[in-house]
Amino acid sequence: MTTTSKALERNKSSVNTDKYLDFVTVEKANLAEIHAGFSERLNWLLDASDMNPPPLDAGRVTWLAELTSSSRPATMDWLKHDRPPKGVTLRKLVSFINGHLPPIMSSTPKIEAWLKYGPDVVDKTYT
Repeated sequence: MTTTSKALERNKSSVNTDKYLDFVTVEKANLAEIHAGFSERLNWLLDASDMNPPPLDAGRVTWLAELTSSSRPATMDWLKHDRPPKGVTLRKLVSFINGHLPPIMSSTPKIEAWLKYGPDVVDKTYT
């Protein structure tokens, strides 16, 4: 056993997790609640772009899946179920869409925050 693994083993056994048992009883976070309105904002952003996406119920899911090389179920989650993509994918998507928006729009990180959390959070964060 190496010195590092001995130290880790010692630290692992000395951590008292009894005081954290209440964490197990906390209700699991619902992403749709955390990101309420994400899908509506994403669809609005796509409609505001110069990409001319198809309507939501007439091919938009397939169009976005092909554009992003993502699965249809994943893009359906993004467009209809308030479930944003993982961080790197979201940043890439926002950067791409931002290149197709009028120049009066904002920075990619601000648009990303607005998409995920809505205007209330962004207004307080970026004032």
